[in-house]
Amino acid sequence: MNTEYARSLAQNYGCHWFDASSMRFFNSRVCESTWTRYTDTETEKVYRFISSERFEDDPRRYTVHEFRLEPDPDARLGICVHVETVGEFQQYATARTALAHIHDGEVSD
Repeated sequence: MNTEYARSLAQNYGCHWFDASSMRFFNSRVCESTWTRYTDTETEKVYRFISSERFEDDPRRYTVHEFRLEPDPDARLGICVHVETVGEFQQYATARTALAHIHDGEVSD
């Protein structure tokens, strides 16, 4: 998995997380080298990745996310794409710390 492929899947299946306007609003960047397979079964594909966000004059902070491909008979084309935060939004001060915890934690509500 890589960011361009995830962006393409998200766009095709109606997820707006990677849209330019969304990325611009949060001043987000995806840390390309952090894509990690988390779950890969016949019915579910889950990858984790790290993004960074920066608001106004605050320092850039890092967040772990899950990118999920799940079958959904009610969704367009029968597949749904979800991007969810693992732990807390902007939980980490460095990408290295976020990467050290990429397999920790559960998706936030």
